[in-house]
Amino acid sequence: MKIIKYIIFFSVLGGIFLIVYRNSDSKGLRRWWASLKMATSIAAILAGLIPSPVEAIEPHVSNDSPPMERIVKLSGGDQSKFGPGARAKAAARRNAQSSGSFLIPGANGFVPSRNYKASQKPLSCRKNVKINEEQFNGNQNPAKQTSQDCTLTREQRRNLPHLDDVIIPDQDVIIRHGQAKYKVKNHGSDFSLPSKPNEKGWLKTPRTSENIEGFKDEIKKLVLRSERIEGTYRKGEPDQFSAIHFYDSAIGCIAIFKQETKEFVSAWKLTQGQVNDLLTNKNIGDY
Repeated sequence: MKIIKYIIFFSVLGGIFLIVYRNSDSKGLRRWWASLKMATSIAAILAGLIPSPVEAIEPHVSNDSPPMERIVKLSGGDQSKFGPGARAKAAARRNAQSSGSFLIPGANGFVPSRNYKASQKPLSCRKNVKINEEQFNGNQNPAKQTSQDCTLTREQRRNLPHLDDVIIPDQDVIIRHGQAKYKVKNHGSDFSLPSKPNEKGWLKTPRTSENIEGFKDEIKKLVLRSERIEGTYRKGEPDQFSAIHFYDSAIGCIAIFKQETKEFVSAWKLTQGQVNDLLTNKNIGDY
């Protein structure tokens, strides 16, 4: 059987040699030697003297080896190859030299890319929130309530803390800026602040910064010089509450504070009926 293989080998060797020799680009002895080597290999394979290299043995893949898909993703950039080509590396070096930069030894000037996924979200999805100063100074229209203070009443919004609040530690009371701004329009004239009559003839004080500060200052002076009377406000009415009254009989004006919170409620010049009720019952009503 082996003799038959050698016979076949020498039979086809000459023909294959001539074909390879004619198609070779080499010259001289090198052409002859290269043609003989290739013809010998082909003839030996055809005769069955050596195994065919076409049959590839599938390599053993361990379960611990990373999947090819993971390797391709880690490469970044063009996923058809695992790194930049020679021309790309040369371009990176030229760019570094022209820009005055430098490459770290061993680096090739490339950083693995990270593909962006559409499912990724920005760090914050919160919308920009605009804070309106009028929420804290007592002049907000109820129709413009925001989601932050929609649970507060108008009075509570007017009494939110403000940098311009006036604290009177001697009497343990406080004048909230928002409440003073709300009350100055109707009662500023009782404290000699600049006022003008409206179409109905009622004196109205503009809500300017000067008038608001002047109103708070007049209330503070009244509190410090007046008699303190602890009683009630609108006794017998649904909205009654315990109150602290500061009444100045010389000018007939009063400043009222809530007993519970010590916060300013209102201030004005009393009518004779209100004076009588205050001195008799320690109460102030709206008559």
